[in-house]
Amino acid sequence: MSDEEHQEITSYSALQGNEGDVLSSSTSSISNKSTINNSPIEDGNKVEATQDNHTNNDEELAKDLENRRALIKTLLSEQDWKEGDTCVVIPKLFIDSFFTTQAMSIDELRNILGPMDFHTIVDNSGQLFPPENEPAPTIAVSQNVFQHLSYWFGVLGQPLERSFITNPQTGVVEIERWPIAFAIHCIGKKPHQPAYFRHGYSRHNHHHHNHNHEPENEGPYFVSVSRTKTFLYLLELIKDQLLKLSKRSIDDFRLWFVSDSKQNELPYLITTTNFVYKISRKNLVPPNVLKRTLLSEGVDDIIFHVVIEYKEKSNMQFPIDTFVQSRISAEENNLKLGGHMGLSNLGNTCYMNSALQCLLHVPEINQYFFNNIYQKELNVDNPLGYNGDVANAFGSLLKSAFDPAKSSSSMSPRDFKHTIGRYSSMFSGYLQQDSQEFLSWLLDALHEDLNRIQKKPYCEKPELKDDEVDDKEAIARLAETCWNQHKQRNDSVITDLFTGLYESILVCPDCGKTSITFDPFSDLTLPLPINKKWYHTFTVVDYSKTLVNGISKVEVELKTTSNYDDLINYLSNFLNVGNESLFLYEVFQHGIYADFQKNRIKNKFLPISDLIKDGDDVVVYIIPHNTETDVIIPVFNVVEDSDTSYRMENYFGIPLFITLSKDQLNSFGTIRQKLLETVSFLTTVDLVGEYELVKQENENYTGKKYYSKRDFPTLATEENGKAEDEYDSDVSLANPYVDADFGFKIKYIYDCEIPSSQKSRFSFNSDSHASTTTIHVPLHKPAISTYKLLSEKLPPSKRMYYHSQRAGGTLAEEKPAEEDKSLSGPEEKLDGYLVSRTNTPQIMPLGRDEWNDSNEAVASIDERIQVEGKSESEASNTLEQSLRPALPPRHQPNSNLNLSDTESEGMFGSSSFMPPQTVCPDSTKPSNINSPLESNFDEEANTTTTLVNRSSVLLCDWDKDIYMKLFGNTSLTTWVTPPELVNQELVESKARFERQRKSKITLAECLRSFSTPEVLGEHDLWYCPNCKDHKRATKSIQIWSTGDILTIHLKRFHSARAFSDKIDVVVDFPIEGLDMKPYLANPSVQEKDCIYDLIAVDNHYGGLGGGHYTASVKNFKDDKWYYFNDSRVTEINNPEELVSSAAYLLFYRKRRPDNESLGGDNLREILKRGEEEYKAKAIEKEELLTDLQKSIDKYHSALRFDQSQDGEIDYESELSTGEVADEKSSGEEHEVPKPARRQRVLSKDGEDGHCSLHHSNSKRQKMNSSPPEDADVSSSENSDLNGDVTGRETSTTEVKID
Repeated sequence: MSDEEHQEITSYSALQGNEGDVLSSSTSSISNKSTINNSPIEDGNKVEATQDNHTNNDEELAKDLENRRALIKTLLSEQDWKEGDTCVVIPKLFIDSFFTTQAMSIDELRNILGPMDFHTIVDNSGQLFPPENEPAPTIAVSQNVFQHLSYWFGVLGQPLERSFITNPQTGVVEIERWPIAFAIHCIGKKPHQPAYFRHGYSRHNHHHHNHNHEPENEGPYFVSVSRTKTFLYLLELIKDQLLKLSKRSIDDFRLWFVSDSKQNELPYLITTTNFVYKISRKNLVPPNVLKRTLLSEGVDDIIFHVVIEYKEKSNMQFPIDTFVQSRISAEENNLKLGGHMGLSNLGNTCYMNSALQCLLHVPEINQYFFNNIYQKELNVDNPLGYNGDVANAFGSLLKSAFDPAKSSSSMSPRDFKHTIGRYSSMFSGYLQQDSQEFLSWLLDALHEDLNRIQKKPYCEKPELKDDEVDDKEAIARLAETCWNQHKQRNDSVITDLFTGLYESILVCPDCGKTSITFDPFSDLTLPLPINKKWYHTFTVVDYSKTLVNGISKVEVELKTTSNYDDLINYLSNFLNVGNESLFLYEVFQHGIYADFQKNRIKNKFLPISDLIKDGDDVVVYIIPHNTETDVIIPVFNVVEDSDTSYRMENYFGIPLFITLSKDQLNSFGTIRQKLLETVSFLTTVDLVGEYELVKQENENYTGKKYYSKRDFPTLATEENGKAEDEYDSDVSLANPYVDADFGFKIKYIYDCEIPSSQKSRFSFNSDSHASTTTIHVPLHKPAISTYKLLSEKLPPSKRMYYHSQRAGGTLAEEKPAEEDKSLSGPEEKLDGYLVSRTNTPQIMPLGRDEWNDSNEAVASIDERIQVEGKSESEASNTLEQSLRPALPPRHQPNSNLNLSDTESEGMFGSSSFMPPQTVCPDSTKPSNINSPLESNFDEEANTTTTLVNRSSVLLCDWDKDIYMKLFGNTSLTTWVTPPELVNQELVESKARFERQRKSKITLAECLRSFSTPEVLGEHDLWYCPNCKDHKRATKSIQIWSTGDILTIHLKRFHSARAFSDKIDVVVDFPIEGLDMKPYLANPSVQEKDCIYDLIAVDNHYGGLGGGHYTASVKNFKDDKWYYFNDSRVTEINNPEELVSSAAYLLFYRKRRPDNESLGGDNLREILKRGEEEYKAKAIEKEELLTDLQKSIDKYHSALRFDQSQDGEIDYESELSTGEVADEKSSGEEHEVPKPARRQRVLSKDGEDGHCSLHHSNSKRQKMNSSPPEDADVSSSENSDLNGDVTGRETSTTEVKID
């Protein structure tokens, strides 16, 4: 039949004449204009619209239906199937109903039949049933027929496209009901970033984590391909669709068919190592086979696993070729090479690199991990372990470091770093850490991951009876029992090699009770027999007059582990004063910054170096006093600034104190005299003598102890009949020749502050009590403008005698101009401070302890409540209002006690900073020691008032001229450069310490000092079972036994925290022949078991806060020493260079004859078996490499042959011109245009019916490529990927895949 005749018969539009081209007119036009995925509803609507336009009666509609049926009949009759042709399998019932169902139009027929339903011919997995078990018969139709039917009726489900293939048994061309499923794997590397960082993996859920969901464990992708397709088609499909590398030449790719007993567990990404060694059978597809069909080469099972490999861009070599070549050459030198690999610094990871190098070069550790023995002893279920991840990471690192095939000089430990960071927050970042802490953690982690004890038994720690403490045999039995108990719970290669025993002895100082226990250790920490000292220079102010000078300085020497109590005891002994007379304050800018008395309990738990820093200015005051009757009041000194334009006053000197007895608190004259005496400490001038000279210079001077009213002629007063030298209460201690303000004015404030941070703690029902302090000091500098003249508190009748030298000598109650200006002037904000006209800051907070004892402020408020006599409800309202952030009113209500002619305002430092004066109920009154208004003595409370009390702060406001005469020159001051007290003991100790630092310390001295008994500190007490109390027992630790690998930690860093202090002294240690026998408490140990040789040193260079770690290691493979500085490795010619001040960790190995392995008989047997198995596997690997090399050689030979015959192989042209059929197949080929063929090859949805791409873990699986759950296999090697394939006969038409 000619093409013209075929066109005329098969074209539905030809039957319609000129009524419109509704349907396509040819097979080619159908494939171009429509696909099986076109919307059937949409296309039906188009047909219906056309019919409305061109058909107007039932006769024409019926004729249209008959024409359509005739077209389908004609197309079905022309179907002549050949091998390789594609078809669509549809329900036979549908095509029969299409021809037999009575209908008047295509619309009526469509409403009767409905869409073509593919669900009726497939099972639950979307695959065809076997022919003999079909619930609904099927029929194969051409793409042309299917396009017409789907265009008219629509489709339900996924159309099933299949190819025709020749049955080798019958020779009949049949439908290939089940194409081959190819599981696609790829040669590649695991991603650098571990999956637990991408999936939130943590130690706590690792036992339940599904590792199959991790990217490096992804299952393979699946491709369904007809057996009639070529290997080249399969390779191109994988390259373009899966790898998305369509631009690369196909010559860069090759295909491996693989099979293994565990092939269903293979991930998508397979490393070169696993590919070569873990997969048993591998067949490489040679170039001359690529153009052949799969069936022609026997690829006829339901599933195959294939591995795609492509050339690396770096060297344009296949990775398998590179790996095999390097391994074949490396296996010959396996025993000679290795051990010189450096480790890259990832960022402050030198601490890790140095410790790893030392551990990697321990021969037994190296053999245990390099021979893969550790894999058999992994304990992944240990709750104290890390799921075996740390051991696996360490093993991988060791094998890479000793890999003879590696040609590089260094490697990156990034994967290992990620693993340990996953389980330890300390090592997760990139901060500098301590190498010893890392080594200790790593040994513990490896032990738990490799612990041979799966279920640890409960063991009670044995005790030694009191009558056996002197029995050496009983002690030895106790040690053996403790060791056996430890081994019952802890048994690993780490325990075999590193673990030793301590003997700990505690003796009660009272009853003599002796406790002996044994504890395991993996590294021996030795303190260096050199005491690191703490030095500080203090200023001493002596009010006891025991020292030559009032102000002097002294340098103190203490151990770095000393606390505040040790400092007080040292000063007490050196100054020869009682502890109760010593007061320490930190001074800053002439104010008190810290009060060490306030937190004395807390200070006991802090090292003195943390409490007092090098730059701190600490003043020690020696103040003799009676705690029952005396009040100690702080004193500050100020003077007007030399620049008078600013009208500012500045503090000077150091804070001072005066001590007043109970009966002196109301004596203005006594206070004046005490201030005169104490400020004389600040100058070299005899201040008291100068005042006497000023008095005597008066021509009418008469010396008296007490003056009477008649001695004040300028004052118009009446005589009171007092005799000469008799005390007059009005005159008091006033002097008629010197005014009370001469030289300096005495001012005061009451320092009773409540910090805002403590306001919320006030509770009227609280039972808390304020802590009592001997001296109340302000931890800030109150504004000078807030001070008031102390003389203004005096009654007018008494005040006029103290100020008799003022012009006119009047009784008028007037305030001095200075005070008026300071109190009445306006205020303004400047730089965050409330500033008066004098530009003096109102409050200058100084202290770190400023709010530590807030209850003292509460106490002062409580005192005011009692004085002012307010009720509890009134007090509550007053306090609530006073604690608001708004500024208080300038004037507070007067107290109901009229103390003086001045009001009580301004007793707090600053209205902008302090709460206003307020009242609290008596129920909250914890103490009255700080009350600004009451007497400081309980028996006088509410009955008398005094000029000063414990809350008072005094200020000496100096006249500028007199200040210049007394303090204007540094030569006149005593606080700037005070004389130094000679501390002979300190001088000798410094000299001794320096001599010790310059000399060498031997390791033997360190070992001897290790067992020196020591008395426990007050914070480290031991509970004595006999005394039933905690005691400062005498403790000594001795070494009972040592491990075969002895790790010695030289304790160069002194405090508990790393890098707090370092000792750089050289410790002289032996390179060979360390004899531990003299230092072991076990008398039964033999001398031959106590000789050790050095194998590694972990060095630390630098000082406090950081530095750099390196390692000096002996390589057991060539018996040479090497210096590992991160990635740089150099040989050490002279091992004596190892002895330096940088040596931090020493690794010693017990000496054994003939290089016998260590760790005991059990470990030796394990290592021996592991080595034999490793050598046997090495032989197998060599055979695998040899076979693989042969396959690779054949591949390249075939490639060279094809290139020599035909030039470069143009596989693209093969794909564009059509598939090459098997040489034995008959019939003419279909010539498919290149665009059409390319469209079919690159189709994701399998438009040509031959391929479908999906992933085992993906939702993108297609129904036409999903295998049934009960698919049969012909052999055990071709099982379903999920492992649940049942038996079914394998043939080209009968075999199903999952």
